Amino acid sequence: GSFKHGKEPKNGVLEAFKSMVSGQHGRFHRVVVQNILKNLCAYAKPDSDCQYSMQKFSVDNISMALRTMYQTDNLIGEDMEAFLGLVLQFSKLLCETDFIEAVNGNGIGLRNFVQKLKLILKQANSHRTEASVHPGIRRSAIEQVIWMAQLKPEPHCIDHFIDC
Repeated sequence: GSFKHGKEPKNGVLEAFKSMVSGQHGRFHRVVVQNILKNLCAYAKPDSDCQYSMQKFSVDNISMALRTMYQTDNLIGEDMEAFLGLVLQFSKLLCETDFIEAVNGNGIGLRNFVQKLKLILKQANSHRTEASVHPGIRRSAIEQVIWMAQLKPEPHCIDHFIDC
């Protein structure tokens, strides 16, 4: 079945993607697969098998994506752009509780995650960087902050962002 028609991606494909996102096949594959997954999440037809598969995949893999994104040192590189876009799309498919549990459950914590987003934005806005090379970094980081600020119950993301 084709994604275009809302069919479910085969589990084997998603498992292969998962191993590539974890970095087992090198940086280039990881970036490409993150972008494919980001688009599968973003453009899955509502209430389709594909969307349900991507929701399950998001729940199962957001912790790994968050942890790897958090540990990535190059704040404005291609890896970070891909991770931010993927984490944002995973977040949009999750309920608030699943997202907060993923951030808090893997040792990052909401405050540290917000600090990382703020550092990324600061670096992307710096005059020393070529932010135009990876324009999705700024957009995805801002969208993630907005999405988090709209969570119910509100987990004080705005307070964390202001305090950092």
